[in-house]
Amino acid sequence: MNDSPAHEQPRKLLTFSSGGWVILLSLFFTGLAAVLVGWPIIATRGERAIGDGQRIDTYGFGLGNLTVKRDVLVASGFAKDGIRALTQDLVDTITPAEVELINKNERGNFLIDPDRVIGVSIGGEARAYPLRVLNQHEIVNDVVGGVPVAITYHPLCDSAVVVDRRDKNGQVRVFGVSGLLYNSNLVMYDRQKDQKDESLWVQLLFKPIAGPAVTRGDVLERVPFRLARWSDWRVENPGTTVLRGQRVLKKEYRRDPYAPYFANDDLKFAVSPLWTDARLERKARIVAVPQADGTWLVHDGRKLSRPDALFDPAAPQVHACIFAWHAMHAGRYKLAD
Repeated sequence: MNDSPAHEQPRKLLTFSSGGWVILLSLFFTGLAAVLVGWPIIATRGERAIGDGQRIDTYGFGLGNLTVKRDVLVASGFAKDGIRALTQDLVDTITPAEVELINKNERGNFLIDPDRVIGVSIGGEARAYPLRVLNQHEIVNDVVGGVPVAITYHPLCDSAVVVDRRDKNGQVRVFGVSGLLYNSNLVMYDRQKDQKDESLWVQLLFKPIAGPAVTRGDVLERVPFRLARWSDWRVENPGTTVLRGQRVLKKEYRRDPYAPYFANDDLKFAVSPLWTDARLERKARIVAVPQADGTWLVHDGRKLSRPDALFDPAAPQVHACIFAWHAMHAGRYKLAD
């Protein structure tokens, strides 16, 4: 026999005050974890990154019309998109005043005077890209002054190049990090809906090395930039904005994972031809300036009064370690006295 009154309402088993908040909080953190775990899928347009980090044939790129030596095209140890390039929708910028607030209010400095930045100024708009951030992403797909650009930096070569992302038909490319290296230099790829339509591009060659872009005869148009100290860029461009990067990576931005690599002259990956000239150590930083005859004049970065002393808007320069530049352009440059 049921002794409960007929009008008695069913007892609520769980309310916010009786512990429901615990479940809500658990659901929140479960959702957050799902987003973090699912980032590789988001970053690669719904597909998980591929490539085993060791064999180039596991990356899925078509190499049938490869134009470079295969023996120095190697896997970097990262999968395709294992290093996450920033797309335009992920570009978060702040002002110099906000940089100072971050430096003041957060433990550790985000960007300080001696830090190097890649500075781009187009159509009256200036933006600084800290190498601290680029160490983690290597490529930033952005628009500055209405021009779609790719800011590229490769830590193994200390190489900086900025290019226009538009092809000859005006279509805007989006570049990602392929997970491959050529002569220890960054190999990018242009993202396409179908992977068979993707091409591989070498940063310091300024052109594709495999894929449909080779067949079309595409090249990358270089854009003038400055590799400068933050203090110099900020003074000369007071209206500049600064790439902040992703807040979840702020701890990574504050450390330099490549400091041990530059503490000696050893190379981690195959390079050919190898730099053997005693005038410069392999990892010496140089500035290459294009000449009217199609060759390059290469300056020892240590002899310049400032990192960007040779900046010429009409002739975009390139920054790199001499070993990488020599491997790419042997016989096509002269080392300045």
